[in-house]
Amino acid sequence: MCARCRCRCRDLEGWKLIVELSKALSAGLGCTRPAVDEGWAELETMIGQSGKMVSPETYLGIGLSGEQQHMVGIAGAKTMIAVNNDKKSPVFSQVDYGVVDDCRDFVPVLLEKIRQYREKQGSC
Repeated sequence: MCARCRCRCRDLEGWKLIVELSKALSAGLGCTRPAVDEGWAELETMIGQSGKMVSPETYLGIGLSGEQQHMVGIAGAKTMIAVNNDKKSPVFSQVDYGVVDDCRDFVPVLLEKIRQYREKQGSC
């Protein structure tokens, strides 16, 4: 979540969607400074120049603008995916895959697809 992104994920409801997605994927959850400043996330989860450096197999950044303060923290990721509703966002030149969509539209669809996939896997 980034303060400069125009996605509707820049509020508590949007952050809750990101947390829900993290749980659905059994993935680690990191954040940018605005989420810490708002009190939604702990300082220990902040990624970037003032936070942690991470090297995940896959990094999914939702609502990121591509500010270097955060991007330096994910430089070790093998595959980077960004979701941002601004097709001109600098983040798209820094990631492997980009989705131009608002998080409040994208994340619920992704959560539903994950649920459907898990149901299908459980029925085998």
